[in-house]
Amino acid sequence: MDINCPSCPDSFTFVGYGFSATFNPVLMAPLPFDLGQLGFPGCTLRASTEFTAMTMLDASGNGTHTFEVPRLLKWCEREISFQSFALSTRSELLISNGLLQTVGS
Repeated sequence: MDINCPSCPDSFTFVGYGFSATFNPVLMAPLPFDLGQLGFPGCTLRASTEFTAMTMLDASGNGTHTFEVPRLLKWCEREISFQSFALSTRSELLISNGLLQTVGS
């Protein structure tokens, strides 16, 4: 997953991922979820975030997060949702669009 955040040079981003694009078990809420109710107006959570990973961004605000799927039959046709979160140089929370991938497609 390539990440591009020009207003976040030399910083880091968090990638949240999980197994649903319709329900977030961390917040116990349906998706998409308006993060304005948590103090982040204009931001929408579109991925379940059971897992998180940190990715460093370079001077241009680019980074890559690699998610390796085990080579097991039970992962075939499983959906995984992703979304990244970063703080800009002005301390604004920036959230990517959600990404939904199906394993094996």
